[in-house]
Amino acid sequence: MFENNRCSGLNYKLRHHYYKHQSNCCRLNCKYGYELNVLQGFEDCLKNIKIIQFEYGGTFLDNNTKLIDVINYLEQKGFYKFSYLTNYGTELITDFTDHYQYCNIVCINKNSSFVPF
Repeated sequence: MFENNRCSGLNYKLRHHYYKHQSNCCRLNCKYGYELNVLQGFEDCLKNIKIIQFEYGGTFLDNNTKLIDVINYLEQKGFYKFSYLTNYGTELITDFTDHYQYCNIVCINKNSSFVPF
């Protein structure tokens, strides 16, 4: 889960919503690029999650995982607005080509009333 001292990349609205609705958010911090495997492992719980944040980077290459595979899976589960978290807020992702540079990505469940960006 998000921690107070590690939210510098999140914009105010996202942090405020998280602290108000902590049980509806999921932050993945997997080793070796296993984010997709972890998401698939708790598939039944995804419908209850409103916001997902996950790390992307070179470990995806190490594990032969493509970003678009994670995006496609989450889209099938009702998530959208995939965005990079930056020091200035969020930046909507328009190109899902793998670049393997470390970053954090956030997405929102379409069933959520929360629209941070």
